[in-house]
Amino acid sequence: MGDFQMSRNSKVLVLILIAFVAIEAFHRHSLAVVNPRYHWRTFTRLDGLAGNNVRAILQHSSGDIWFATGAGVSRFNGLWQRYTKTEGLTDSDVIGIVEANDGSLWFATRNGVSVAFINPERPFERPSFKSFHTSDGLLDNQISAIAKDNYGNIWVGTPAGVSIFNGGGWENHQDAEGLLSRGVTAIFAASGGFAASGNQQMWFGIKASSVEFSAVSRFDGQNWVVFTTDDGVPNGDIHAIIEDSIGNIWLGTSNGAARFDGHNWDTFTVADGLAGNNVRAIALDSRRRLWFGTNNGVNVIGIASSFSPQPFERSWLITTEDGLVSDNIQAILEDGTGGLWLGTNSRGVNFSDRSWQVFAIESDLTDNFITAINEDNSGNLWVGTLNGLYRLDAKLIRGL
Repeated sequence: MGDFQMSRNSKVLVLILIAFVAIEAFHRHSLAVVNPRYHWRTFTRLDGLAGNNVRAILQHSSGDIWFATGAGVSRFNGLWQRYTKTEGLTDSDVIGIVEANDGSLWFATRNGVSVAFINPERPFERPSFKSFHTSDGLLDNQISAIAKDNYGNIWVGTPAGVSIFNGGGWENHQDAEGLLSRGVTAIFAASGGFAASGNQQMWFGIKASSVEFSAVSRFDGQNWVVFTTDDGVPNGDIHAIIEDSIGNIWLGTSNGAARFDGHNWDTFTVADGLAGNNVRAIALDSRRRLWFGTNNGVNVIGIASSFSPQPFERSWLITTEDGLVSDNIQAILEDGTGGLWLGTNSRGVNFSDRSWQVFAIESDLTDNFITAINEDNSGNLWVGTLNGLYRLDAKLIRGL
């Protein structure tokens, strides 16, 4: 009886091991699969795109998709329209787009700001353009960042400081007011949870003048506060600024991630569990989790970890071992269905629902250097690359 009992236990153990191995093998396989159902459509200059180097993608409130490129801007509403310096842009080298509250589109260029006025009653008509330069009140014509605040003001970053358009004219802020005359690399409109007045806060990443200097400036509408490396800001260029669900401000820099809790800055590096020290992107998803895209994989932390002295100690780490096509992540987007899209610097895009799906050269994505990702109102995913534009159909996304 003892031998029989041992044999039966052994069989049960073997079956359990086989089941575990099978589940693990299926899990690993599903993470790495390139699903042939997902077909990318490619748009380039041959299709009407102004240029193949796509810097930013935005959906206008009318539903049209706009693209900023190094050779002008394009508008797509079933047909392509292209706008360059010839059609009214102040410069064809465009680095960013925002939509103002009145529906106008503001384009940040290497030679000033251009505004496209769109007739809401005739949205298919070509817009009229107006441009702003230093002669109109801008601090500098070379624009490096653009954003809209919660009140509808347009903020543009330049090498000389920040210019704000409030509907009637330009207001400027420079070194004496908290920007240290350094180039602004990132602008973010926060809720203002740490402001004494309760007002909105604007945060600015300031370009390091040398390898020994970095800074962040905060403006609450009345006062400027500057944080430097002496305050705990990481020593490196600032790529991303975001606010989490409990009001902490996070930075992504070339030398780690940083968190500001309203009083102190804490810096986190690979020694603290961060996947890589070069943090290019940070995103807050619908579950209030933070996703950090680094040069060596992705960290995901939950809301509970936002309070922790070591938030990355128990973070979810995602790398190529989990199915990512590359560990070097520079763009993160959660779409309307809750899917996560990760753009890499040279290997394509990863999509995650219940498993990772890889879109790269093998699956019709003919260029793998991703520069921008956005979702339109129909749920289609638009991916900008150095050599063109790609669209993933919403029906195929929801088919996962």
